[in-house]
Amino acid sequence: MTGDEFAGLHRDLGLQVINTGACNWIINENKTALSCPPEMVVFPTDEEITRVFRQGVRAISFRTETEEKNFFEYLYEGVTYNLEQFDRKVRNRVKKGLGSCQVITPDLADLITQGLRINQQTIERQVRDEQHLTSPELWERFITT
Repeated sequence: MTGDEFAGLHRDLGLQVINTGACNWIINENKTALSCPPEMVVFPTDEEITRVFRQGVRAISFRTETEEKNFFEYLYEGVTYNLEQFDRKVRNRVKKGLGSCQVITPDLADLITQGLRINQQTIERQVRDEQHLTSPELWERFITT
């Protein structure tokens, strides 16, 4: 299945799909955009990314490859992050979700062991090589500094 066929399938399912040249983007109901197909390596330009954000998107996700260690992320920088800017249904979902959350400051031992495990899973999923995040010795030195 080609990228255009994959995009067409999602369009037929009722999702908004836009093409910026480098790839198609699926705009989800939660105002996030996903490159289409998501496993395809793409290199969108700043202009293409801006075009996606102009659709009201708050976050985008795409797979790319680079030899550079310097990278950046696009972040939503709205006027406010207050819940009042969202409709009642979204506010209620957020409040319900927060009610089931427990926010604590982890102790150092948990941060070292559980943080390492989270890093290893993330790095494996993203197909990256970050020794200071996945090596137990380097991670412990990094986190205790």
